[in-house]
Amino acid sequence: MHTHALHSHDSAASSARAPSPRRSALAALLLISLLLGTASPALALGGRPRGMGGAFIAISDDENAVFTNPAGLSQIDKSMVQVGANVAFRDDFRTDHFAYAGKIYENTGKEKLTLEDYLEADYELKTKPEKVANYSWGLGVLKEERSLKLNAERGFVLFYKANPRLNVGLVLGSVISARTGSTLGTRSNSFVTNLGGAYTLGAKRETIFAVDVMNIFNADRAIDQRLRIGVERQFLENDFALRIGSDGGVLTLGFGIKFFDDFKLDYSYFNGTIVKEHFVSLRLPF
Repeated sequence: MHTHALHSHDSAASSARAPSPRRSALAALLLISLLLGTASPALALGGRPRGMGGAFIAISDDENAVFTNPAGLSQIDKSMVQVGANVAFRDDFRTDHFAYAGKIYENTGKEKLTLEDYLEADYELKTKPEKVANYSWGLGVLKEERSLKLNAERGFVLFYKANPRLNVGLVLGSVISARTGSTLGTRSNSFVTNLGGAYTLGAKRETIFAVDVMNIFNADRAIDQRLRIGVERQFLENDFALRIGSDGGVLTLGFGIKFFDDFKLDYSYFNGTIVKEHFVSLRLPF
């Protein structure tokens, strides 16, 4: 178990229509990813990032950022809690988690007049301090059981919005091996470097394309060096989303349904050769 905390989506009859460059690039990158790497359980938490092949470092715009890139918590606009678990083959791979992303509010010093205050005060002007959320923080708890337990503890995180559509994220961490006797084994070169990028497409920014390069320098005792790719397409004013991805060459699929006021259910399927994972997570706003 470990925790993290931070202060801080007509064909012609005679000849086929040529695919657009954008669609060709997406298809090529997904194909390259599916040809790389070996199968292992998806390590990103929550049904949303898992359905996108774990490529979430540069997205991190919800409570899943607690585990993928805590620096992205600066993007959330309200407090949220999430619980999740894989619901199949739990004897082989069992994982359960809890995540909380919170906002810290403070007064701006400005006075805000509301119509309700005006009427209730018998037509006397009345104001109250306006509050804004200037700080974000998160807490995550993970319980995982598998034959090999190698957990990356975050040491440094970075989230950068290059422009309104492009985000870049960086995660540096150190690896701690499974407990042997009364000690924890570590190595001097066991620092992991993960780099991610995400680009938003569409007039309403309804499509997100994300790529994460995991363990760039191939550190020992860490997650296998691999490429993660994910695509999310949102429908019905973001109330429904479909996802597809590749985690080191293994197909992932998923969907998300928002019922009301950010009450959300996410599901993902991971087509591993050893473990086929069905993961469900539930989010509640505060």
